[in-house]
Amino acid sequence: MGLLDNFEQRLDQLVNGSFAKAFRDNVEPVELAARIQKEMDTRAAIVSRGRTVVPNIFTIELSTSDLERLDMYADQMRAELAGVARQYAAEQRYTFLGSVDVRFAEDADLSTGVFLVRSQAQPDSSGAQRMATPIPPGE
Repeated sequence: MGLLDNFEQRLDQLVNGSFAKAFRDNVEPVELAARIQKEMDTRAAIVSRGRTVVPNIFTIELSTSDLERLDMYADQMRAELAGVARQYAAEQRYTFLGSVDVRFAEDADLSTGVFLVRSQAQPDSSGAQRMATPIPPGE
């Protein structure tokens, strides 16, 4: 990770943490989707001309209270956030190494309204790579 990446990450944590504590109470799904898209852009790796690989596994770390509040919607949210990632990847012409998976994890050290997204590019067991394809609206 370069010097600018470290600076941007620290600035993002500072601003996100401070503003989240001061101006909001809960994490909203639209924020999660935006952060996944940002994570894809930040972690995109150009491997050849016209081929950019992005993470396909996203772990969203939430405070205990946010995780409890979103728990009843967790399965639907995971599916919808994975769909958002696939659609965004298709628009940007990104490639995944495997299936897109969104996971939720608890981080008791996080305050309500603050969350982290960790990602990795991980191939499926078959090793097949997937080009993102556009998803028709409504699916």
